[in-house]
Amino acid sequence: MHEREPAPVVAEPPGPVRAAAPVAAPAGLAGMPAVARSLQQTIGNRLVSRALAQLAREEALADVSGALPLDDSTAPPPGAPTPTFDHSGGSTMTINADSAVDFSRQIVASIGAPHVSPEFTPDIQSDFSTDPSGKEVPGSRKIASIGLTVKTSITKVRFGMGRVDEDNRAMIARMVAEIQAHEQRHRAIIETAATAALAAAQKYVGTNKTADARKALTTTLECTTNVQHEALDGTEGLLTVTEVRQPDGKIKLELSKSGAGSKYPCKK
Repeated sequence: MHEREPAPVVAEPPGPVRAAAPVAAPAGLAGMPAVARSLQQTIGNRLVSRALAQLAREEALADVSGALPLDDSTAPPPGAPTPTFDHSGGSTMTINADSAVDFSRQIVASIGAPHVSPEFTPDIQSDFSTDPSGKEVPGSRKIASIGLTVKTSITKVRFGMGRVDEDNRAMIARMVAEIQAHEQRHRAIIETAATAALAAAQKYVGTNKTADARKALTTTLECTTNVQHEALDGTEGLLTVTEVRQPDGKIKLELSKSGAGSKYPCKK
């Protein structure tokens, strides 16, 4: 993956942090103010802890530095094999533009749609019995192990050349970061689905259903991820920048996100 990065992103200042709203004490505790206050504080602290934990998970999903963690509900059982992920694929597209508006208009044409096409390569090893002469006993071949290698490709964009002022450059940098975060969400879909599919495919170990195991880890898995990729692109992926003139005559840049509408058909 090419790592030539655009101009630094101008971070927006975080909004004010609001404390969790007080939780009303149960009616049965009305006669015990101290206990009620203690319980209320405990519940409030738990709510804050939950909110902070959720924020941490969301920040992890938005982390563009590497592979994304699996959700606890889809993690494989202890001891189950996990796929080998190769994230070395992908490319970085250079976009030349004289404004953030111009840059946003060129994104889809540069990235393409659909823009996700992982490669799923099953590794199905078999074993069999032999007769006294060393020949394979017909019908004795069984699946001994099942593995999976997944190769992903993330397409990134970067700003090339153009006559842009500070505000337009900052907006372009913001779009570059948004696109990379969006591609990371596609990667997360692939990682989660592939891990779950490989764990489920272990039911074929000890059987002779090699074709079924291979299909589960190729066309079926690809269809599973395609449905989710299409759903993601149906809600985000298209960035639009508009110039809004303010009462004082200055131009303010505004960024909106909408569905890209990319289609990911399933192979039959």
